Amino acid sequence: MQDSVLRKFAKFMIGFIKKGILRALYFWHCLKRICQKIEPGKQLPVFLVIAFFVFFSFQQIKDCKQIVSLPTSSENNNQEIHFQAIQKEEKADFQIASLTRERENDFKIALALNDTAFVAGNSVIEKNIIPTRTEVEKYIVRPNDNPWDIAEKYGLNVYTVLWANDLTYWRSNIKPGDELIILPVDGILHQIKNNEKLSQIANKYKAEIEEIIEINEIENPDSLTVGEELIIPNGSPLPVAPAPKPTPQPTSPKKVSAPAPILTTERSDCNYSDWRNKSCAPNCHRYYWQPGQCTDWVAYKWATELGQCVPPTWGNARTWLTNARNSGFQTGLTLHPGDEGSIVVLKCNNWYGHVAYIESFDDNYIYVTEMNGPSNPSWTQKPAPRTLRRTTAWQNTSQGGWQILGYIYPRK
Repeated sequence: MQDSVLRKFAKFMIGFIKKGILRALYFWHCLKRICQKIEPGKQLPVFLVIAFFVFFSFQQIKDCKQIVSLPTSSENNNQEIHFQAIQKEEKADFQIASLTRERENDFKIALALNDTAFVAGNSVIEKNIIPTRTEVEKYIVRPNDNPWDIAEKYGLNVYTVLWANDLTYWRSNIKPGDELIILPVDGILHQIKNNEKLSQIANKYKAEIEEIIEINEIENPDSLTVGEELIIPNGSPLPVAPAPKPTPQPTSPKKVSAPAPILTTERSDCNYSDWRNKSCAPNCHRYYWQPGQCTDWVAYKWATELGQCVPPTWGNARTWLTNARNSGFQTGLTLHPGDEGSIVVLKCNNWYGHVAYIESFDDNYIYVTEMNGPSNPSWTQKPAPRTLRRTTAWQNTSQGGWQILGYIYPRK
């Protein structure tokens, strides 16, 4: 717990220092530009005015920081802070509510703000403790509420709210009076099943056992209660297995059209600029009149590395999976050894969809190259690598939300 607090504090301080440096540079830049526009004889009065306001602001801040020094004994980790508000020269008639249990050896802190002082009293706050939620809460939906605003209110990702309440990105309708489950952290809820081990649950959701134990306050990880719900920090729903196909009834034979012929080309080491200029694979289709699109990059990779042309009829990225299947190409949701070079079709917060070229993969991740992705807009005309988890669940990354819809395998 202390390591987590220290990490958060260090992250906050780094951000604070960066912002301070940027603000100082910006202030100096503005001051320099102002001085350049002021006549030399008038610069001194302007500097005096600015210095007066800086000194006045510093003095106001200094007056607000009348703090009694904290204890320095070796027992300061067990000390607590009591707050009692009093008016200057007269006793106040209120006290701030207690936040934690009192302990012995209390010490006091006094804060002066204008004509009001806050001094030690009966309420306490433990040092180094950042208040956080650790339990599941219930939220009653109000008029004009939506999952996005509710998630922001609790500092959660919207998908945490959707998953906990059996909602989806496309089916997120809620109405006033509905009761929603709100988790304390981003993740999902898991109901313990018979003979289930904590290690199995952590591996299933790619989560950390220590985080599960800490957030759920598990005393004995080897003894779990069947039916109890666990909070899985940073977990996401597992892929849903497709329903078994019904047994087809015997019908009159239908004429099946042969798959479209493979348009082949010669493999080459030409770069993307040569591809756009048709200096290589001239018989393959170029997607879009302008370079830098995700579909055009995948077509280039198939032509130069696999010697296959992407059919020109696949259209926009969001239609590739269906059109590839209709063209006789095999599609699916799994990858096996030798499937390098396949195309991953993705859904994102974008009407057009997205495709990328799979360079390699392992049991947990796929490693792709792409164009017009979150880190390289189309105008850069440069490819970029990216790593995605091998799951069909919606995954939230630093580069936005993504979901794998399926894979298009090249023909062997």
